[in-house]
Amino acid sequence: MRTVRFNPKKGYPVGQNLFYRCISCGDTIPSQPSECIGCSCGNIFIDVDYARVSVKRNGDVELLKIKPNKFSRDKSNIKDGKPLMKEHPTSFQIEKSAGEFSVSYQNLMEICQGGPEVGEMSINGSPIKGCRFGGPFIINGEVIYAPIFKRKFLRSGFVLARINLKTQAVEELSKLMPLIYLSRVEGDQIYYFTDLDGKNEVCLEM
Repeated sequence: MRTVRFNPKKGYPVGQNLFYRCISCGDTIPSQPSECIGCSCGNIFIDVDYARVSVKRNGDVELLKIKPNKFSRDKSNIKDGKPLMKEHPTSFQIEKSAGEFSVSYQNLMEICQGGPEVGEMSINGSPIKGCRFGGPFIINGEVIYAPIFKRKFLRSGFVLARINLKTQAVEELSKLMPLIYLSRVEGDQIYYFTDLDGKNEVCLEM
């Protein structure tokens, strides 16, 4: 992640790997979202219907460029729909298919320098609104298990969620955790790590 200089008088740059960060409230939002979005304090608003970026205070805005996810930029990492490299919250497969369903991520960004990546999730091209998901994610039958990133006052983190592939209904299964690094699903149990090194494993009964 790096800061990019730009001249607001010449317009606001947009791109899949470009994000705007509001210095006032600290929110970071994609420059090309799938739906209209704004920061918490209202300084930045992106209107997808009119393809317009609106900023009230230009001095309180930073443009960030995020490096692409390894799996998205290097197709040699994928064989028969499966990753050859081990997935990790900082770099995971952003497209998976199961039967008639295709799940993909867009507008990925790091939540902090070198930290987990989060983005918007779509099922068959239809975005799940109001959520930003981390990875890796697991498709199990007719549901997806994935961590949802939550930004709260004085605390941010992830909750484990179950998403119905057909209805896109989202059900939260866990309390807020600093990190949820999904490992596997075995029967009625789902296993995940709470650290980036994959050492502290937790089992959740479903």
